Amino acid sequence: MSGRESTVPPSECLRDVGGLRLVSLPTIGLALRGTPPEQRLRRLLDVGGAVFHEPPYERFVSRPSVAVAGLGGLLFDLLPDDLPTTVRLHGLAAALALKDVPGLVRSAAAASAFMTYLNPRDRDWGELAEVALDAGHLSVLHTMSMSVLIAGHSSAVEHEITSQRDMVHLSRLTVARTQAQNDPPLRVPEASLLPAAAEVLETTRRALTAGDSAQSSGADLREARNTLFPSAKASVVLLSGTVRNLLAFSEKGIGKERELEGLCRELRRQLGLFAGLSEQ
Repeated sequence: MSGRESTVPPSECLRDVGGLRLVSLPTIGLALRGTPPEQRLRRLLDVGGAVFHEPPYERFVSRPSVAVAGLGGLLFDLLPDDLPTTVRLHGLAAALALKDVPGLVRSAAAASAFMTYLNPRDRDWGELAEVALDAGHLSVLHTMSMSVLIAGHSSAVEHEITSQRDMVHLSRLTVARTQAQNDPPLRVPEASLLPAAAEVLETTRRALTAGDSAQSSGADLREARNTLFPSAKASVVLLSGTVRNLLAFSEKGIGKERELEGLCRELRRQLGLFAGLSEQ
């Protein structure tokens, strides 16, 4: 595939199991092979699950995507020959049944509870976790970590996500220094704003093209040039943290800006579906 654009479709990067969205980052990496720099962000958002408006507004994201990308620090593979109700941890041979994941999360939680209380009643591992969680000791959920891909949100809302780095780890795009940011898609949630968004984008493109020397003047000028795009620039992040911290992060976003609240509610829903924590 070297030197040629990948033909990996979005369907091979994403899987929906009863509303639970899973994404394979290694497959996304394959899907971007050979894509020209200026088209890579648009392609990444597409295969990452972001939904775009219909033509002629196909540069604008209508709805971002939230999908679980890894468990315990290991990424997912979504192999076509595996059962759709399974997921394969990248680099490992056996598929994992999704119905077993809540038990794995609780096993990790039980390990934390055991180290705290030493389980004097000799409860089995599953019961020990339930006792701790039912008592409100959500700190036991720090033992298990997860990674979540968020694709298609605006740069504006990402500022709030970035401010939570003490709680979760954020792998994010460079702000503007790469050629892949020269012509970014925009996040436009309201269809009534599409004509205005198209005009803003075209005005920015035209003004930059008139005096554009970023290709020959290095990263400093490119950074200054690309920060002229509005804060509605569509972005993508890999959010990683313990299950407890991801839950706490989603809680903090409820009641804030509409876009952030929507992302946090969807993150909380995905955590519930994946790890069986809907009641937490």
